[in-house]
Amino acid sequence: MLNICATQLRVSGSLSDNLSRASILISDAAAKGANLVVLPEIFTGTYGVQHFADHREAIGLAGGSELLRNSAAQNGCFVVGGVVEESSTSPNTLYNTTVAYNPRGEEVARYRKIHLSKVSVGDDATSEATTFTPGASRSAFTATDGAGNDFQVGLACCFDLRFQEHADKLRRKEGADVIVYSAAWLNSTGMLGHWELMLRARALDNQVFCVGSNHAHDSEGETVMYGHSMITSPWGNVVSRAEDPTKDEGVFATVTRKELADVRERINLTEQRRPECCECKRRCCYWKWMVLC
Repeated sequence: MLNICATQLRVSGSLSDNLSRASILISDAAAKGANLVVLPEIFTGTYGVQHFADHREAIGLAGGSELLRNSAAQNGCFVVGGVVEESSTSPNTLYNTTVAYNPRGEEVARYRKIHLSKVSVGDDATSEATTFTPGASRSAFTATDGAGNDFQVGLACCFDLRFQEHADKLRRKEGADVIVYSAAWLNSTGMLGHWELMLRARALDNQVFCVGSNHAHDSEGETVMYGHSMITSPWGNVVSRAEDPTKDEGVFATVTRKELADVRERINLTEQRRPECCECKRRCCYWKWMVLC
């Protein structure tokens, strides 16, 4: 069985403070038996277009990714989290990157966020594309539990949650059993119910566990986040959620191969899928009337 911890972190403007508390969350989770610990998106500093460049780092060599690497090795677990990656070939190119390390502190997956958020629902608006370059490929890795069972873990980030096709490809092409969403989910759309609704829907649609790790809610924050980190199951229900959306907290759930097999057998989507009727075989394009196939 794979024991998962979705963390919730009250992110401040202090890198050292964020890293210190993130380290405590990872160590506590591992002490409670977690094989996989997931931290939020850009957990290293204040979320906002005007701040992203200040958080830049070389993956694995500094800042948040170095902490993830060291914590994975020190605690003997898989650790995932989101940072601002500075391109090694172009210093002015930044990626919103989720990176994963194995229990030996080795990088096993790196995902550059494909769907960059553009939201203006409340005062907490975002427009990540003004700073970040979008990624262009999916990423997943194999996590092994204490008994030697393998689980495929797909990486996604926050706004990706709104795109079912991304989760679908992680499930069908990468074989995902778990999809992690490291997030900085806004309070405005969280209050509309979008966070929980889509975590449950992505889990149900794709018969996977979804792990939503979010920044804690701070009503006085520069950008107000929703908190409510949670884990959802292939049955579409919430397995566990943060007790207090405003505090540092670990949220736990256990994934078994038996439960995954059971739901996929009882509701057999693989055999009943008819891609010839539901998937376009032509290249989508804009034409005279801007009609998409």
